[in-house]
Parts: sequence; structure tokens; C-alpha cells
Amino acid sequence: MTKYDALTEAVIRRIGGPRSEALQTLGDVANHGADSGFSGFTYYKDTHSFYGRNRKLILNAIQEDADSFGTSIDEMMKGWRSLSGVSNPLLALSYCNDDTTTVENALAWYALERAASTVEN
Repeated sequence: MTKYDALTEAVIRRIGGPRSEALQTLGDVANHGADSGFSGFTYYKDTHSFYGRNRKLILNAIQEDADSFGTSIDEMMKGWRSLSGVSNPLLALSYCNDDTTTVENALAWYALERAASTVEN
């Protein structure tokens, strides 16, 4: 059994079921994207809960990725389709409104897709 980074392990636990099935699900995520709907990441209540429990891991991971791409988190997130109506995603996390929910959902999906990429590689 391979041990992945803490965020990937959190995603695997969230997907649930036998580990082999969770890893297979991550293969499907890698092929189809998080917005295709996957267990534990479909509804806002699910993504809000996952984001809340794993906020530090998610924000650390996205900072690492932004740094490796030579850009800022804001610039990286501006290209996400799921955030097309949100002008300042990181600022939206400071408020409790529809944009906050949208950004938390996008960050949970980011974690799901990052875990899929980690497992596939």
C-alpha cells in the first residue's frame, strides 16, 4: 500500500470505500475532471465540509503549485472555469456569501484533481 501526501490521503478517505476502489475513482477523476461528479465531492455541502476540514492542506498545496508554476494563487485561480463569475477568489474566502461557497467548492475540486494527478503519476 502506497502512502501519499496528507492531502491525497484526505481525498482518498473522503471518497470512501475500499482503498483500491478509491484509487480507481481517482483514475476516473484524472480522465474526466472533478466536475463530472464523484462521491464526497458532488454537492456544495460535501465540498464545503471537505474544504473546512482540510483548509490548511489545500491552501499549502495550492501555494506550492503556484510557486512551482511561477505565478500567484490569484493568477492561477483566475483560469478556473468553476470560478468564472468570481472576481477575487481569495478575498471571497473572507466573506460568507455565494462566492465563498463557489470558491470552497473549487478548492475542494482542486484537491480532488491534484490527488488524481498524484496517484496517476
